[in-house]
Amino acid sequence: MIDESLLYYIGSWRRSPFDPHMLPQALNVEERSGSLRLANLDSEFNNLWKFNFLSSEMFVLELTNPSPAIRKQFPHGEVFFVSKTIGLTDKQDSALPFSIEPCEPFRKGPLDIAMLLLTRDGSALVSNEKTGRVMLADLAEAEAKIDKEGNFVMNIAWEATPDVDEAVQGSLEDVPDWLHNILTV
Repeated sequence: MIDESLLYYIGSWRRSPFDPHMLPQALNVEERSGSLRLANLDSEFNNLWKFNFLSSEMFVLELTNPSPAIRKQFPHGEVFFVSKTIGLTDKQDSALPFSIEPCEPFRKGPLDIAMLLLTRDGSALVSNEKTGRVMLADLAEAEAKIDKEGNFVMNIAWEATPDVDEAVQGSLEDVPDWLHNILTV
């Protein structure tokens, strides 16, 4: 269950081979091009997202901690959304609507929400941890991408983890009931 009042890190749901030298990867924005990419989960900028629901099933992703370089690309923009070109836009009506399809959790953290991010036409937002690339792909196409060792190349799912530090800075009374129950166990 996504809580629209919280901000989230959207981590790559790893099914590609484990690399012990790589930090956990999350949805981020490449500063020069403004395109989505993977970067370290603990990056200073461009990695904290808000789910803005358009209906009970569809939402757009809003980048909530843009870097100065991203702000410079959109001098009149106050908010930034994932665009239909898998970049950023400062106009919500140009944003790419997604829906969530729940999936098996990877990290199994108590706050993680495992999901596929699907567009209206059924394409999925997928990632390649080796290259850092994020793109839209047909699920069957992404499933078929196997390297010469027989490993998946594409990660087809994501795990949204609420930025709990932000949520509990004031008091546990300020957090939603479902999160309060987890944090006080």
